[in-house]
Amino acid sequence: MSWSFTGPTAPFRDLRGGDPAVFSFGQVDDDRFTINEGILFDDGTDRVVVSADTLVDTDLASIPLFMAWFVPVNGRHTPAALVHDTLVADANRSLREGETDRGGAADRRAHADAVFLRAMESCEVPVLRRRLMHAAVTMATCWTRSVVARLALVLWVLASVTGTAVLVWSLVGGRWLISLAAVVAPVVAAPLWGWSNRAPAALAGYAAWFVAVPALATAASYAAYWSAEQLLRVIPGGAERDNGGPAPPPAPFR
Repeated sequence: MSWSFTGPTAPFRDLRGGDPAVFSFGQVDDDRFTINEGILFDDGTDRVVVSADTLVDTDLASIPLFMAWFVPVNGRHTPAALVHDTLVADANRSLREGETDRGGAADRRAHADAVFLRAMESCEVPVLRRRLMHAAVTMATCWTRSVVARLALVLWVLASVTGTAVLVWSLVGGRWLISLAAVVAPVVAAPLWGWSNRAPAALAGYAAWFVAVPALATAASYAAYWSAEQLLRVIPGGAERDNGGPAPPPAPFR
């Protein structure tokens, strides 16, 4: 049988090891949830307990609003996102409690990213979607490593934007050799994420053409909407029924 939320859910089980697991949350804020029913993820390689004790609260998947058209906050990937949140929270907790080795904390986050990918595969998240979600959390982990890693990521983003513009320009003008160079550029720039992360980096580079560009248009539309909400707050009579509207888009994947 295929994986489903009502069973079978292995390798996600209840805390007693029963299958199916129960995925139950309580909403405590606009975008924060608490765990009502603890779950256990055990795929034979890693064993992770997700409960109110190990994960105080969660936003399920940390998806910016302008990316929700591609990956919603909740969905088939929710159990895997809870496992990832738990492992990342543990890594962050260790850092707050006095660990000075940021590289070690980043290594634990990298391990969390690898578990996240396997967990998404377990609950049958579509291949391309789970690979892109893994690339997103990998990029976030790279950002935590060091100043040098952050500068490399900034350089990668600049190269991605430039490469996209060059590709469009060369295709419009029929400059096919330049187009070919732009097409292979994501592979060339991928090591900027670190040699071990070159595969998700290359995928992210190509994804920019069909994910990031539409996301920018969505973000611009949302910014216009949010500005209108704020304008209504200062119009006499508009604020008495308005609490300010939704907040700006949250941060990308943790």
